Amino acid sequence: MKPRIRLLVLGLSCCLLASGCTAFRSEWKSAAKIPVPTDDIAGRWKGTWRSDVNGHHGGLRCIVTKLDASSYRFYYDASYKRILHGYYTITQTVARADHTFKLRGSAELPKIFGGHYDYEGTATATNLTSNYTAKADHGVFQMMRP
Repeated sequence: MKPRIRLLVLGLSCCLLASGCTAFRSEWKSAAKIPVPTDDIAGRWKGTWRSDVNGHHGGLRCIVTKLDASSYRFYYDASYKRILHGYYTITQTVARADHTFKLRGSAELPKIFGGHYDYEGTATATNLTSNYTAKADHGVFQMMRP
């Protein structure tokens, strides 16, 4: 790739990351004003992600929004080495059994980030654990209420 094109791609990537950062920060601050439910998983979550394939790991924040009786929107901010952030949203099917929530969903991320991912996990009102799998990676998300 020519130096000018690389610089252009890098600049556009930075702009996209900055816009994702601004949108997530705004939603994160707004969600902080809403009381944390004691019988649902909606709201803010904070924790870590870890790859079981290569050991990469980082911080993870998520805003969960209930869409209807069986689906929730998960808006993630995943960091790596504290400076690289990825922002993405997925819808997961959630089935409740007493005080436990079973989560299942998938996401299509850019190929550079692994492509298709499947997620499966469990949550209570205070703890959320989810395993992820992709063609070349698999690992775990572990989060609690901030």
